[in-house]
Amino acid sequence: MSSPLGWKLRAAAWAYGCAFYAVTAARLSHETHLQAFYIKALKLDPKAVGSVWSFYFIWVGACEPVFGAAIDILQSFNVRPSNLLLLVTPAWSLLFYRLWTPDESTRHLYLTLFAFGAVQAFMLMLVTTIFQSFFPPGERRNAASRPRQVLAILGLLTGMVLPPFLSRDWIQTDTLASSLSIAIFAAAMLGSLALSVLEGSVSAGEVTRRSEKTNVLKVASEIASICLHPTFRFVLLFSVLSQLGNALFATSINMYMLYVASMGSPISPALCGVSFLQPVSFFDGCLLPSLSVRWQRTLVPVCFYVACLAAGGKLMQAARDIGAEKTLAREFRIYGSALALTPVTSSAWLHMHGGNGFFVLLLCMLVVGSAGAGLSLLPDLVIAAAVDEDAKAKGRNRSGAFYGAKQVGIRAGSAAASLLSGLVLAALQFQPNETQQPPQLVAGLTAMCWFVPAVLYHMAAGVTSYYLSLVEHKEKKA
Repeated sequence: MSSPLGWKLRAAAWAYGCAFYAVTAARLSHETHLQAFYIKALKLDPKAVGSVWSFYFIWVGACEPVFGAAIDILQSFNVRPSNLLLLVTPAWSLLFYRLWTPDESTRHLYLTLFAFGAVQAFMLMLVTTIFQSFFPPGERRNAASRPRQVLAILGLLTGMVLPPFLSRDWIQTDTLASSLSIAIFAAAMLGSLALSVLEGSVSAGEVTRRSEKTNVLKVASEIASICLHPTFRFVLLFSVLSQLGNALFATSINMYMLYVASMGSPISPALCGVSFLQPVSFFDGCLLPSLSVRWQRTLVPVCFYVACLAAGGKLMQAARDIGAEKTLAREFRIYGSALALTPVTSSAWLHMHGGNGFFVLLLCMLVVGSAGAGLSLLPDLVIAAAVDEDAKAKGRNRSGAFYGAKQVGIRAGSAAASLLSGLVLAALQFQPNETQQPPQLVAGLTAMCWFVPAVLYHMAAGVTSYYLSLVEHKEKKA
């Protein structure tokens, strides 16, 4: 029979996972799809949207370290991040709803976007701080890893798949706004409420070392010192490279499916890419149904994240066995190679067989998803280890400032990707809502979706390997 602490710890881990799911789903949905919504539904200029989006990520990147430092200050006054999460969630959910139901004023549109970005940054910093402080190394962190991994991937799946599906390609955004807002609000409230209730009982009997009371100037100097931390410099560099690749892939995959992979028309009953002239029955007349364009474009990312979920357990075990950094370097290489091979494989298939590229892209995404299963979680494990080491050296917890500073690299990559994608689409003469596109768009989308991210991920692998060699050299000298 499990101890009371055991079930409470598992409950806290899943509660944290719910909050992490909500923040992840909201983040990916607007970072990946809001640009397409602005361009296709609101008919805004792609170059202007890309520029605004770059400023947006710079804004969020500036907010996150400030909020992380503010959370550290509040923790020094015994303010619990889980309680703050509970208080901020309603406003965050309301702003998310307003993102997808804008009025005719462009100014109000962008004001809502930047306001949501600030609140989203605060939510993200709260969630990452909770992970660090609520689940210290050892039993607790191991207990939290699996729920966090599962619900993070479900959050990525929700944010990537549901917006275009629920809105019917941005025709019914009210349906998207209401349903997704309710879902993330419920998950965040459930998680934060459970964490608020469980925090005292789970930590009972343990000595929790609070940060000493500090001030804004001191925290600002600490952020600067964190930026000079050797582990942080490494994390910052690979974060910029990998996020640039990830953002380019995420923002261009839908257009790639529509304009390059020939997934712009329904497919007849088929199996493994072979269409049948007559309906083929399976199991007492059950038919393999035809797939609309909407379902094709939904199932491709679903397969990607299902593969991530299936492979995630082995990756987390590898991180425990050989270390998060070595596992991360390996995953960067495998993922980059899988990205580069996907357009080559699918193009060869389409050249030989013609027709719709749905099935071959589906199979390729299963491979790519398996390769990229740990990329959303392994970097945080690297940061968590650095925070633990820093806490031992400094005698106080600076997790908020650490995670906030790390997000600077993430936002720099996102800002660069947004600006680059807007400029590339404008240069390639992309025509929103038009079936026929210029021929140069095919090559441009293929490079932006697959080849450029592949190069960036291999560069991130090189950075990680170089850092590991420096660490090993330092250990040998010691």
